[in-house]
Amino acid sequence: MNESVNNQTKKIRFNIIDLVVILLILGCIAAVVLRFLSRDTLTSAAMMKNDSVEMYVPFAITFVEPYAAEKMETGNILYTTGAESTEMGEVVCLNKLPTRDRVDKADGTFQFVENPNYCDIIGIIKISLVETDQGFVSADSNVFNPNCTVSFSCNDWVSVFTVLDVSENEEEMFSFVNSISSNRATYDYHEGSDTYARLDS
Repeated sequence: MNESVNNQTKKIRFNIIDLVVILLILGCIAAVVLRFLSRDTLTSAAMMKNDSVEMYVPFAITFVEPYAAEKMETGNILYTTGAESTEMGEVVCLNKLPTRDRVDKADGTFQFVENPNYCDIIGIIKISLVETDQGFVSADSNVFNPNCTVSFSCNDWVSVFTVLDVSENEEEMFSFVNSISSNRATYDYHEGSDTYARLDS
């Protein structure tokens, strides 16, 4: 009887020891994984900080209602729209133009007619970006490539703009935006394409 109890006690001890060993092994594995992930995150953050470049991003927002257009001005800071809103960049150039509707004619040609109920906003945001295999990426992982759309908030107005171009060349980007704003016959919003396109004049 005593021998049976002793054997049972030994089994329980072995089971407890096995359990402790397994837990220690799992703890070591978890510590290694967490350390690796932490180092990877810190490395990524450091790369983002060191490799980011101040870029000028021309953008367009079409069919904006007047009350919304009043919320955006040069010098405003645009913010991301995620769960934790962060600063995206500064609006350094802004033009508000009458929205133009495309009207097709019976002879197959078309013309643009101003729509007084809306305006188009064409501007430039100055933002720090990192060039990656996927294109230009911000600290909050938004992609800024031509024709991409980016959600933003500004003075409690939440909307989406279309990226027209990305460049370090401030003068070139200002010239590009001014050419759109001053020569609507050459540049206009191409219906259904989410981008400004050069049209045949």
